[in-house]
Parts: sequence; C-alpha cells; structure tokens
Amino acid sequence: MPVSQTKVTTRPRLGDLRDLISRRFDEGAVISVGPDDTLTTAFQRMRGAEVSQLPVLREGKLLGIVDESDLLMRVHDDPKVFATTVAHAMTRQVETVKPDASLATVQSILERGLVVLVADGERFYGMITRFDLLNHLRRSLA
Repeated sequence: MPVSQTKVTTRPRLGDLRDLISRRFDEGAVISVGPDDTLTTAFQRMRGAEVSQLPVLREGKLLGIVDESDLLMRVHDDPKVFATTVAHAMTRQVETVKPDASLATVQSILERGLVVLVADGERFYGMITRFDLLNHLRRSLA
C-alpha cells in the first residue's frame, strides 16, 4: 500500500508510557521469541522486523531480552551456535518500568543504551525504543 494510502489507526490514549509503545503486547504486535527458540529464529525475527532486540517471553511473561550483541557474542567463533536456544544467549536480569513511570526515567534508560521494558508485575506491555520516544515528542509538538 503506498504511503499516502496507509491506514492510520488511533488507539485510545491511556495517559501513561503505554501510549509511547509502538508495538504493544495487548494488541498482539510485539515481535518476540521464547527461551526455547533457536538463535536462528531470533536472528530471522530481528531481521524481518528490522529491530535490534527482542523480548523473551513465555506465556506473556517477560523472562529476558536478546539483542544483536548477545547473538554476535555467541556465534562469532562458531556459526553452528545459531542452532542453540535463546535461553543460552539472552539477558535474564532486565530492568523494567511500570506504565506510570516518568519520561525522565525513560530517557535515562535510553541514554544508557538500553531499551525500556514496560511491565507491571508479571504483565508485559511492550518496549519503548529511542525511535518511539522521538515519535512521541514529535506528536506532542503537533
């Protein structure tokens, strides 16, 4: 579909960080992997969605994150490692923020080179990237 004909859907505003998430879990838009998926699967999903990191989920629960660096560190010496599972490469200790966290908190996390993982207890909402924050700031000027 040409850009001029792209369908724009407006979601209800929630008044918190969930409004910044471009791919929300509750809308089925999160690109993710499971801990038992292979690194090949993770790589293909990253490449296909043009993202550099994926949340690792099991039944909607955030278990960790895997990014390009995790993949590169695992496979650079032996490409056969692509056949191993995400569980062997993922980062398990992740920092999450609740939906009511401030934009200053989001910016602080992004400045450290991390993606913002929005979750409340065991409920995962999605990720906020630098691009998501830029989009939010651009929209707030309009």
